[in-house]
Amino acid sequence: MSANRLPPSPLSNLIFASRWLQLPLYLGLILA
Repeated sequence: MSANRLPPSPLSNLIFASRWLQLPLYLGLILA
């Protein structure tokens, strides 16, 4: 089952990037 375990690097990077991309969008909606 070790093959099922994937390195968390790409997934965590995608989530981290998406969060930082959504942050300014939320701020823009609040300020607008």
